Amino acid sequence: MDEKKEFRKPRSLFFPLLLVIVGVFLLLINLCYINTTSWELLRTYWPLIFIAGGLDGLYRRDGWAGPLVGIGLGTVLILGNLGYLAWGGWNLLWRLWPVLIIAWGLDVAFAHQRIFWSTIIRVALGLLLVGGILWLSMVSPFNTGMKTEAVSQKLASATPSNISLQQPVGEMLLTGNAAEDKLITGTVYLPGSMTLLTNYSHPSEAADFFSLKPSAMVVYSSSSNQSPWAFKINSTHTIFLDTEMGVGSMVLDLSDTQVQEVDSQMAVGQTVITFPAKVNVTGKVEGAVGETILRFPKGAQVTIQYSGGLTSVRLDNGFSRSGDEITSDFSGDYTINLNVDQAVGSLVIEWY
Repeated sequence: MDEKKEFRKPRSLFFPLLLVIVGVFLLLINLCYINTTSWELLRTYWPLIFIAGGLDGLYRRDGWAGPLVGIGLGTVLILGNLGYLAWGGWNLLWRLWPVLIIAWGLDVAFAHQRIFWSTIIRVALGLLLVGGILWLSMVSPFNTGMKTEAVSQKLASATPSNISLQQPVGEMLLTGNAAEDKLITGTVYLPGSMTLLTNYSHPSEAADFFSLKPSAMVVYSSSSNQSPWAFKINSTHTIFLDTEMGVGSMVLDLSDTQVQEVDSQMAVGQTVITFPAKVNVTGKVEGAVGETILRFPKGAQVTIQYSGGLTSVRLDNGFSRSGDEITSDFSGDYTINLNVDQAVGSLVIEWY
């Protein structure tokens, strides 16, 4: 009976540790010691989950290799998100996660051996795996076999054009100022085994249509030395724009375009849309989890029908909210009417 009490595991500290970490960060934000949004903070420091799990594992005596690897992996992922390594956290995790299985296997193998040398071996192996994680994240050629594909479509119609862009994971940057004879130009970064699926149709009596998507899931880090998916669209042609992303960051700078309709969908990540000046715009912006930032030109009459769940809303001076409607406080020469849905995260409305 006494022996069972001696090896009884303490209660888990994982969730208390996580609450303490989140509370500290939110306090620093409220006291203005950290100048960022809650979503940016989450996007950078989400690997703290691994560190909290590792500390909890050490406290509960779940082994040595697994908890040490969890702490080491979390630290390396944060360094990647902060830009100290060539690859960001998600990309590193995508490639290094099998190390967690290796560490788990080592702890299972030595689980019933409580002698001094067994503990020393497990600590040494755990530290060796942590060193391997750091080495792989710094020098391993993860980008072998990657390629860049050019995107170019001529402008062939006087009627409005539809552009549809789908990117599963990563970062998308879109601006105006494509060449006068081009509808869209750009570059896309892909693994060598994948292809880019593009489609263009030009009906004789209807608007033309251009679509782009990869043949499969694409993963790369927005904080690495690789380029994001970058596009330029025609600045003088009327365009209806449809963009869709699974996980990542989408920045649509439409300030120097004639985009009249926007349909943007983000599952998990950040969406930043800068709307054009002196153009009547309608559209829909949807975000499941993350942050949506909408930037409007001064002089626009803005009306937003908003629906959200666990979402904080921040409005620049000159905007008012009444129930589910957000409007600018003055009448403008042109209108921007949107339906915005942000389920979890934050919504920022601002002028530029």
